[in-house]
Amino acid sequence: MTVNDVVWLRSAPIRFRVNGKEYSSADGGMEKISDKGMAGTDKLGDYMLYTWTYKVLDLYITINFKPYINKNYLILQQHYLNKTSGTSAGNIDGVISHFPAFNVDDTRGGDMGVLSLAGFFSGGISLTLGRWVPGKVDIVSGLRGGPIAFFDKKDTVIISPFSEFTATNTFFDSKAGSISWGLKGGIEEVPENFLQQYIVMYSPDGINAAFREWGDVMRSYYDRPSSYRESDLTNNYLGYWTDNGAYYYYHPADQQNYEDTVYGVIDYANKLSIPYRYFQYDEWFYNTDQQVGTYTWDALPGVFPDGLRYVYNKTQLPVSAHNKWWSSNTTYAKQNGGQFDFVLEDDVGFGIPTEEEFWNSLFREAKTWGMIVYEQDFLGTSNQKMKSLNTDVYLTKNWLNQMGNAAQKNGITLQYCMSFPFHILAALEIPTVTQARVSGDGVPGNDKGWKIGIASIFPQAMGIAPYKDNFWTTAYQPGNPYGGIATEPFLQLTVSVLTTGPVGPSDGIGFTNVDLLMRCCNKEGLILKPDLPALAIDNQIRQEAFADGSGPMGEVYVTKSVINGLEFGIIFAADIKESYQLHPSETGLNVTSGMVMPTVFFYADNPIVKFTEDSPLSLTTECATFQFCLYYTSPVFTVGNLTVMIYGEVGKVTPMSNNRVKGIRATSDGDLRIRIAGSGNESVIFRFLHDRQTVDVTCVIGMTSTATISLLNRNCESF
Repeated sequence: MTVNDVVWLRSAPIRFRVNGKEYSSADGGMEKISDKGMAGTDKLGDYMLYTWTYKVLDLYITINFKPYINKNYLILQQHYLNKTSGTSAGNIDGVISHFPAFNVDDTRGGDMGVLSLAGFFSGGISLTLGRWVPGKVDIVSGLRGGPIAFFDKKDTVIISPFSEFTATNTFFDSKAGSISWGLKGGIEEVPENFLQQYIVMYSPDGINAAFREWGDVMRSYYDRPSSYRESDLTNNYLGYWTDNGAYYYYHPADQQNYEDTVYGVIDYANKLSIPYRYFQYDEWFYNTDQQVGTYTWDALPGVFPDGLRYVYNKTQLPVSAHNKWWSSNTTYAKQNGGQFDFVLEDDVGFGIPTEEEFWNSLFREAKTWGMIVYEQDFLGTSNQKMKSLNTDVYLTKNWLNQMGNAAQKNGITLQYCMSFPFHILAALEIPTVTQARVSGDGVPGNDKGWKIGIASIFPQAMGIAPYKDNFWTTAYQPGNPYGGIATEPFLQLTVSVLTTGPVGPSDGIGFTNVDLLMRCCNKEGLILKPDLPALAIDNQIRQEAFADGSGPMGEVYVTKSVINGLEFGIIFAADIKESYQLHPSETGLNVTSGMVMPTVFFYADNPIVKFTEDSPLSLTTECATFQFCLYYTSPVFTVGNLTVMIYGEVGKVTPMSNNRVKGIRATSDGDLRIRIAGSGNESVIFRFLHDRQTVDVTCVIGMTSTATISLLNRNCESF
């Protein structure tokens, strides 16, 4: 594979397993019997299709190259023309086919980097970065493997599956020095006419641009809408969470049951006007067995004595509900006296349903007690444990699609947790997957899961909101089950808001820092978030790969809101180990003003800092964790004889959010007018800057939930 006439990757032999043996194009075991080309058109555009047909024993397999005309990507295909048996390699982390395949060699003299997304939490937990150098490159592959990006200081190439995502592995063979893509190593039989596809995406504009463009093509091809993500209440409003790391995770209040704990949390929130709009129930609420899998997904009598419906009818709070894997003893399975078809594997204690009506039944019932989001946890664990999910080409796909179809029919959405990258890719065909965890459990005293700027790039490209996990707003909370202290509450809140996914506080009763928490939201709990998740800049990724000073040693993320076509940027920097000079061109933001505004939370006395290519922003070790760095950009407005920048709402992580600001208009009489929305009687302080001076206008929103702020008159018109 060449990029701009420079060799990046050298092809390795094509190989397939048939009848218990591997055959290779290198030794004549695969006989090439034809080579032809043709033109065509599909929903992605005009293409050329070049087909190599191979004969293996008495079977036929084609290898197809499908470059699109005037596009920056091509599709590679494996096409099994016959039913093919005896394919298993006996290794679920291997592959039974190798195409595309490349050798690991130092074609670029060590100046090519590689990012491999891998492992739990959407590929974020085991992702690796390094140089593409023999003996040094480290790629986690197999079931845990995911999309791979190859890059230098300018260009990027992404290789990933393009179809049949749940049947595909990436296979990195460190001994042989090769990497290949193919069907999972445990698959025992491939059906007739089975087509597997991969995409190779090129961008001359860097790593983030490549992932954006790749995601655009993937979502377009699969017609994945954004409407489910955008309308998901839990992506938009504040909720209370009880996952691992929460104060009440397997730890009800004052030795009470969980029903009383729920009431206590809600009563406390109401007294302090904390606007929780839903409640998350974690694995403590339902019945597991000795295998620790789900036995019956319903509340235990000792947990909710009056039942789930009663609690919902009393609280009127919708529910986001967790579930782990199904036990092989589950009461829903026909084998155990239930009503539904399951595949059960007693040796590992796992099972999965195999009919869509099971999910319809489960979700219909759950809606009666308020469930709006179903969180399927331990996705990757299920695939690791269950043999049948690795030997059957379609079983995992059917399991996920049936769950997704039922969610769509029943008006709920899905969160994926402990997912491998292939689960996230599979969600291209499951639009009800609106959010996915990208961090490990946020346990106080041991929570480094906020470093998600790289991990969030992948789910965002697939149209899924990243989720950071729950957090505390107060560092010290006596009586908690962990014995730890949450040392960075504001950092956790800030990163949560900037994900655009759920914001999940999980404090004990009496311990919520309301002032800090409400930096996320408006008075009604609507999250004031940017348009896109905050993502690591390219040079951070390059620095982690090359360790050559090409980027910051720490976390630098960027996001923005676009309001009336005007861009308002956010730059987040934390855990900076050495001072770094950040240039506007590294951020991807349109910094026309040549200035940034530090957050009022830490830098109230220095409202403007110069930010140009000649005067870069100095990120020092003061951009730490307890105190980090947060900067905002704004266009420059000429208002009369004034030059004005808009900071936005004082006291919020995202001062300029489309959830607050609905319009910006410069008038002919020399005014700058900002139309905002909120709840009745909500007070908003809005800040402008001109000539390095701040102008704050306080606005109380009227009962129509809208108001207009006037810079000229320094007042607010409320209706």
